[in-house]
Amino acid sequence: TAEKVKKNKCEDSFFGIIELDKGSGQEGVRVTTVSNSTAREMGLKEGDVILYINGYQMYDWTDIGIAINMLAPGDKITVDFLRDEKRNKASALIKSYAETKNCSNCDCGDRSFNLDGFKPDINISFTTKDDRNGSGREPRVGIDQARVVLQEVSSTEAKNMTTKGFDMKIANDLPVNNLRLYPNSNIGMYELQFELATKGTTVVQVVNSVGRRIYEYDLGQFSGDFSDYIDISQNGPGTYFLKISQNNKSFVRKIVLTND
Repeated sequence: TAEKVKKNKCEDSFFGIIELDKGSGQEGVRVTTVSNSTAREMGLKEGDVILYINGYQMYDWTDIGIAINMLAPGDKITVDFLRDEKRNKASALIKSYAETKNCSNCDCGDRSFNLDGFKPDINISFTTKDDRNGSGREPRVGIDQARVVLQEVSSTEAKNMTTKGFDMKIANDLPVNNLRLYPNSNIGMYELQFELATKGTTVVQVVNSVGRRIYEYDLGQFSGDFSDYIDISQNGPGTYFLKISQNNKSFVRKIVLTND
């Protein structure tokens, strides 16, 4: 029998930043920090602009979310940032949510979110403010007005996504049980849930129709119940693709998001 492991978000890496408005023509992501966070202890201050994380260039909030989600607590995080038009670099060992919030015996899967008027911390994985209307992207979809449907991926769609750099096989040889994707209006995101009876190196990914990763979670050796929040509405209505990989097997589904 496979070992059942329930994912607890308190154990996630947590950088502790909040996105601020960008300056005109500014590259990178302008941020402020959360108290007792890795970001603040690293020396980041309000108004700093993050350019790179661990050598990867940060274009927007989605890039930062992916970079942080790829780290485990205790991993080294190195940030290149601008302050007063001068480039700086700082490194630290990233803490977990529980370490940052000083909570013991917590279950972040059940915790309530109190945003107190602020945009959410990075590891809650979504943004409440959108400045994309002038950037050529579709505006985000409100949870209450959106409809999401999971569908099978056709061979043509799989081939098309592979040519865009996202390997997608439609054999679906990984058994995935109780797959659900449903809105949580309290935090403005969709919750993804599923169960894996087998155990192995597991990665969950969601990309948009041009192959851009909007979510990635490396679970390491995993089996059991999975639950996490995904901000699929950030780029507006359209088609997205979910891929769950374990060892050399995978499971894929198309996510169709419409603005009803």
